[in-house]
Amino acid sequence: IGDWRFAEFEEERKTFLSVSHKRGRTARLYETNGYSHGGPRVDRNAWAWEKGVALQGNDECFSTSSTVPNVISFGDWKIAQMRDTNWLSFSSNYPNTPMLFQSNSRRHGGPRLDWGAWVEVPTSSAEGVQFGDKAVQIDQWRIKQFDDNHLSITHSNGVVGRVYRSDGDTFTSNSYSGYITPLGEPSCAYVSENYIRVGDWRIGQIGDHLAITHITGHTAMYYTNDGYHYYGLKYEPNSWLSGEGSVLQGSAENCNPYHDVETYVQIGSSFRLSYMLGGIGSSYLSLSSAYPDTPVIYKSDRSIHHGPRTDYNAFTNKKPALSEHGVEYGDKTVQLYDWRISEIDDQHLSITHSSGGVTRIFRSDGTIHGSVADFSGYDKELGAPSCAYLSEEYLQLGSWRIGAYSQKTISISHKEGYTSEVFDIVGNRHRGPYSDFQFSSWNLPKGSVLEGSDAGCDSTSAIA
Repeated sequence: IGDWRFAEFEEERKTFLSVSHKRGRTARLYETNGYSHGGPRVDRNAWAWEKGVALQGNDECFSTSSTVPNVISFGDWKIAQMRDTNWLSFSSNYPNTPMLFQSNSRRHGGPRLDWGAWVEVPTSSAEGVQFGDKAVQIDQWRIKQFDDNHLSITHSNGVVGRVYRSDGDTFTSNSYSGYITPLGEPSCAYVSENYIRVGDWRIGQIGDHLAITHITGHTAMYYTNDGYHYYGLKYEPNSWLSGEGSVLQGSAENCNPYHDVETYVQIGSSFRLSYMLGGIGSSYLSLSSAYPDTPVIYKSDRSIHHGPRTDYNAFTNKKPALSEHGVEYGDKTVQLYDWRISEIDDQHLSITHSSGGVTRIFRSDGTIHGSVADFSGYDKELGAPSCAYLSEEYLQLGSWRIGAYSQKTISISHKEGYTSEVFDIVGNRHRGPYSDFQFSSWNLPKGSVLEGSDAGCDSTSAIA
């Protein structure tokens, strides 16, 4: 009747008749035993239900209010301003509320059954939900990409409820307020069937749960439909893996493309060489075994971290990072996103990050050397694929092979018979030089070309 609903609520042992107003308050509850319960209250409000089919009368209703609900719905989740302007709720249709933000910066984690936008009615306002420049505003709350690496949830009083960082970390600081700059025109801020996109971030449903994930693949927050929450899982689940949806509200203009190609090479059955995401502004090149152990990690700051270790393993706890082109092959060079492994000349192989840092240099006499800028793999163009290819058991780059000498070892060897370094499946490093083709993948027969090209390898043919 206008902005009021009379509705029956059937519960386990009781049946109620609710007198509910559209703005979310329940004025009265009647029980079948003659008891009644006065309001105002927020539970058992029939306006939390979807509109039903008119069986009698006329449902061409008009509202006496010009306001609209302060809620975004996607999949089995809602983000809504609840009860008054001081509360923002993340609610599942289970129904449970895993997180409630308060305007004084306090957070109230679940599981809890109150404050849920599926069972209570969100507040209403003249504007409702607005979309801006990499920002979504729900009345007095703004979810905004603050810069390339940070997403924040902020109340209009300037108090920040939470900051999410692109490396999967979370913290709280009012310096990241989403109200420092105007809302702006809608740009890369929209809601789809199963997610909200805000700049380089997705707040999206994965299975029955919800993940807040940066475009690089780091998940900073995970909410489960039974009301629990987990900070900084970093790697999985990834809300970007749910596919692309339609733009239901907002705008997808000026969004960065999402790249979904895993960037690694499989060497033999037991080893992977892969590009990995590090912390903010850092990139890793990882050699991983399926044991699973990680024998070595090369970092973009030119540091090297040897195993045995279990983190940054491309087989288990962290998948290879995603990039636009995946693995690319050039002139005696393989490129894994922003890393190059290149034959610099007949005697030298280097591992270089795109920032210019040379992390490692291998010499044909089996010796290993540190960072020397003159041996950068980025001093020349990548070029067309030439003697740079992957076979079942090894990666060949000119006169060098990174190969699985056995199922338990991988080595870096020159065609003249010296092996610079050997790593085993349990993550240990065995430094050379080893001579006379010891642990050398040049002892392996030439394999089929799986990726890249063996053109130009005539002068560097396999020994066997």
